[in-house]
Amino acid sequence: MNHSGKIYRTECIQLRVTKDEKRQIFTHANGNVSDWLRSIALYPDINPCRTIHRELKQDPALVREVAKIGNNLNQVARYINSVKKSGSLVDVVAVQAQLVQMNTLLSRLINPTYDSQVF
Repeated sequence: MNHSGKIYRTECIQLRVTKDEKRQIFTHANGNVSDWLRSIALYPDINPCRTIHRELKQDPALVREVAKIGNNLNQVARYINSVKKSGSLVDVVAVQAQLVQMNTLLSRLINPTYDSQVF
């Protein structure tokens, strides 16, 4: 900043973008790309347009439950695909039983007291 209070910016940062990215940047900037990009880069905590990604700590029990659900879903898909390849009809009761089991596991994730409830 000089004695008149004006900021002289002498450094340049070059950024390569596609035509579509450039169009999007100009659209979001509402007229002044330099000011908009500067505000996003220099003040990330107060800029509502910027998403800050933080590493999340996963609960090991939650990871195990989600893995169980994924395993069950893979079993259902494998079963349906193998039956379709053989030309047979899909056993809807067996598929429904797998889906009920997955629903139970998901319900436990959402509401840990699910097992103690009577339906």
